[in-house]
Amino acid sequence: MADDPDTLRAHLYRLAELVELARLVPSEDRARMQYMIAQARQAVCEARRNKQQSLEQRATTRTIVLRLLAKEAHRKAEMCIMADDTSR
Repeated sequence: MADDPDTLRAHLYRLAELVELARLVPSEDRARMQYMIAQARQAVCEARRNKQQSLEQRATTRTIVLRLLAKEAHRKAEMCIMADDTSR
């Protein structure tokens, strides 16, 4: 299932429609309909969880990259200062 918000929203609306339809179904078909709705809900929840994990992973990766860049910039600045000191 796609993770983008519009797709999730569309699935949620469809799920709401299914819930309404389930109320109109004869009792012998209701169990099957409820099972299908439960599966759909699970799929939507899974997609949301995957999206959240993806966002968290991106934030962690960004933090790590920024720290590495800052560390490298600090190291280069120190080297420039040391080179300046030795040239005097």
